[in-house]
Amino acid sequence: HWLALVLSASGKFDEALRQIEIAQQLDPDSIFAVAAHGNILLYARQYSFAAERYRKILRRDAGFIPAYMGLRRALELSGQHDEAMNILGQERIYHA
Repeated sequence: HWLALVLSASGKFDEALRQIEIAQQLDPDSIFAVAAHGNILLYARQYSFAAERYRKILRRDAGFIPAYMGLRRALELSGQHDEAMNILGQERIYHA
């Protein structure tokens, strides 16, 4: 998933998405690959798809703080400020 993140940081979102899909096929249980997928989608301004990735993580591991942070950011950037504040409250429960 590291190559995908580097490609994303370079603005090569299509290639980054292809690489992260390969990474997830190779290790379908990797929560970090799913998080990287969410991050790439977030950087590519595909906020609703990014939010789906972060929610998938939280269904598997409700204590994975980076997923709350990514989900909150995706919601904020898509204008869903009230829902983002709710996520912040949930994040604080686990981050305390």
